[in-house]
Amino acid sequence: MRINVLSAMPLLAPLIFSCGINKESYIVEFVSNSTSKVASQIVKHGGTAFEPELPPRDNYIFQGWYYDNRTFEYRFDFSTTICSNLKLYGKWERSYPVTFASTNLDIDKTSVPRYEDLVCNFTFKDGINKDDYSIPIAKEFYTVTIAGKSYNNFTVDTIYSTEDNYTTRLTIKKADIDGPINIQTNAYEKYLTFSSDPSDPGAKVSYECHGSVDTKLEYINENGEWKPWQAGTPLVISEAKPIKVRGMKASLSTDQNNYVTFVSEENKKIKVSGDIDSLIRFGSPTSYCFYNLFQGFPLTTFPVLSSIALSDHCYQGMFSECPHITSTPFLPATNLKDLDRCYGNMFADCPELTSADLPANELAKNAYAQMFKGCSNITSVTVGFGNKGSTTWPSGAPGGNESWLPTLSAGHYAILRWYGTDNIEALTEAGVYGEDKPIPDNWGVECIGG
Repeated sequence: MRINVLSAMPLLAPLIFSCGINKESYIVEFVSNSTSKVASQIVKHGGTAFEPELPPRDNYIFQGWYYDNRTFEYRFDFSTTICSNLKLYGKWERSYPVTFASTNLDIDKTSVPRYEDLVCNFTFKDGINKDDYSIPIAKEFYTVTIAGKSYNNFTVDTIYSTEDNYTTRLTIKKADIDGPINIQTNAYEKYLTFSSDPSDPGAKVSYECHGSVDTKLEYINENGEWKPWQAGTPLVISEAKPIKVRGMKASLSTDQNNYVTFVSEENKKIKVSGDIDSLIRFGSPTSYCFYNLFQGFPLTTFPVLSSIALSDHCYQGMFSECPHITSTPFLPATNLKDLDRCYGNMFADCPELTSADLPANELAKNAYAQMFKGCSNITSVTVGFGNKGSTTWPSGAPGGNESWLPTLSAGHYAILRWYGTDNIEALTEAGVYGEDKPIPDNWGVECIGG
């Protein structure tokens, strides 16, 4: 009796192909399991087939050729010698597209199989000097959506091969992937950069030391060399040549009497970019570290505030009295617990400020003390707690924990305490706790969220 072992047991096919059955040539047939047709191959006895190319298939990833259809347990190896006619089946895995938005970075993934983790590595776009930029490590600098919904359960880490050679990667677990993924982030400059605003060219910038403060700043001169920058020495900003600055000490200022302030010599508008922590050798901000740093400065764009570990008073008064800012920079630190006045007076008396975004979800009682004092045009403040379900207000807040989140007629929420803004009515658009009561003099509107 003769048994066709090949057709009965695909598992044994690799073994049978090495048997002694001899024929001049064989046909290898390919079933693509897609709309694409794949030509069969005629292979001489003992020869090998070559892997055919398949056009891409939307929302699927090709996983290889298999002996068995549908179950796909036994994958074919194209180094196998052919000793019999053979039919192979293409395996496709459902996938989701991965899109990425960045001005200076790329990622190495455009899709992810349905049942695999997404692990994508970041690289710099062509023409971007990686020595001038940092890829964010704090996940707060990333915006991720899955199937159009905001997603925050991803991780960002750095894998070092040497101290100067490393890869930053973002990971999303397969259990959370149920639709298309979009990722957004940008690398930020390693230096503090002052650029001329096109609407107001010819600016000069210098800095002043108040009290007895020991600071050391450097700038890149026209020859590309780092040179000491002395206090009171103005640097001219040309449209083609911005000024790059860095610090060589762990702190700029020490307290309210000893601090550094940037000055625009002719009060012309200036764009500021890059990482503010480059002024303190990329350490964590210390107490009063950036106190009044840009007080009254005519900046039109903000530097990156990259630290997520802050200290008491570290940003106090930092952007107070700035005449041109209309919104706040991104503030990535989410845990402000036990940090006294870390944002105190940060934007006080900024006449054009109209909106703010405060993502912190753990707060000290005075973390935001007088943050928007005198900002008469502010109309909305978005918060990262309360109505977003991330924490409760500290005990001792007005009304206690039960009534700390009153609903207002405008459909927003308000928390009343510690801001000290002069324009309470514009912020609340309703009375306190839904009633037409006067607000005590020592209260201000704490936050408004949607």
